[in-house]
Amino acid sequence: MVLHGRRAAERRSVGQREMQLEAMAASLLVISVPVAGTYPPAARWFTRAPGLVLALLIATLVAIAGLTCAALEIVQTRFAVASVAPVVQIGIVKLARGLFIRTQGREPVDVVFNFSPGLAADRFFAFVVGVGGIVPFLFLLAPR
Repeated sequence: MVLHGRRAAERRSVGQREMQLEAMAASLLVISVPVAGTYPPAARWFTRAPGLVLALLIATLVAIAGLTCAALEIVQTRFAVASVAPVVQIGIVKLARGLFIRTQGREPVDVVFNFSPGLAADRFFAFVVGVGGIVPFLFLLAPR
């Protein structure tokens, strides 16, 4: 009887570890592009031809893998949503950077630890890309 209880506990702990790994992977998928996009050289890389093509290719492969795993019930549906996040977020970075350049007439400046006056638009860009890329997916991934 005790052995059966121990085995059940081991199974639960393995299941919990798998869920923790899945949650960590989903978190990395959701935060990686917006955090990188707040750094102007990375945003430039995400929006120009060689980097954009490579980033979209990798993001699409990750999305296909996540959707396939969810369809085969290997992972939860929430993980599939997280796997699609980078594709959408690359679009957000591209749109935000394009709007910034069109309205400001220049590329964004890195505002991390840069307290120079006159960088309100650059700070807003970093906020929109960082928070705007993460928050919608937090709502979609939140447990109900």
